[in-house]
Amino acid sequence: MKYLLIILLILLLFFVLHGQEETIAISWDKYNSSPDAEFIYIYEIDENQGIIEKLGTVSIQDTIFRFNLIPQNKIYYFVITAIDTAGNESEFSNIVSCDYEKPVAPQHLEIRK
Repeated sequence: MKYLLIILLILLLFFVLHGQEETIAISWDKYNSSPDAEFIYIYEIDENQGIIEKLGTVSIQDTIFRFNLIPQNKIYYFVITAIDTAGNESEFSNIVSCDYEKPVAPQHLEIRK
């Protein structure tokens, strides 16, 4: 029984420390700067190293993009670009960010009989 309790506590700590997936929504004003614009690309970027990952593509008519991530203890940066019918990509939009800090893990865990 003692070992079962220890295993359950370890599993509980694993799930607490690894966090849960969260839904993030990035929104923008409707793009109307180019009549040939067809799509919007959404990127996660690093301010110093550029693109980390292309998160998705939406129609030029869309003004919101939702996605899931498991928050790490860092600041996330995002940009969007417009793509025209010839496949040309605009410059990055302004950078938006969100800051995730994980809660501090419980300390001094012990089992008492």
